[in-house]
Amino acid sequence: MVTDLRAGACFTCEADSSNFDREPNARTCKYCPNVDTANLSAPELLKHMGAHILHDVRLHNVNNACGLCLSSTNSCIIHLVNKGNTMQISMDKSKCMNLRKFHLKQATKHTDHSPCTNYPIKCNICPDNAPAIWKYNLQSHILSAHPTAMVQNYMRFYDISE
Repeated sequence: MVTDLRAGACFTCEADSSNFDREPNARTCKYCPNVDTANLSAPELLKHMGAHILHDVRLHNVNNACGLCLSSTNSCIIHLVNKGNTMQISMDKSKCMNLRKFHLKQATKHTDHSPCTNYPIKCNICPDNAPAIWKYNLQSHILSAHPTAMVQNYMRFYDISE
């Protein structure tokens, strides 16, 4: 089963089982071999991967799926850096096969052009030099990495609303 998320709608279709859970590469989505991630704009890539994270049953028990490539291994690390008054992705310290620059401030807001609000965010409980956590993963990160924290106190950082 492959979930096609290019047009913003989710639907399933039968597919050869060889397409399931294959290793990602820099050209295609891990779960949608027909989606060329290199040709997606940053908002399109975030939307596609965000739809997988939220709606793809294959990712429901995956911890910390990368919002750019869906990897849940340490192969993807996003670091944030303050540049003036804005937080940005550190392109030097971050690593992901689909790493690209995008405006974090714009990614925080739902718009018709950029409906996905999944973006790397600093966990306020982790040390300052810790990698960022993707917004859609922040609740599970707090529960697993900081089990004594009151997760509801951080809801404003991971809540998904338009």
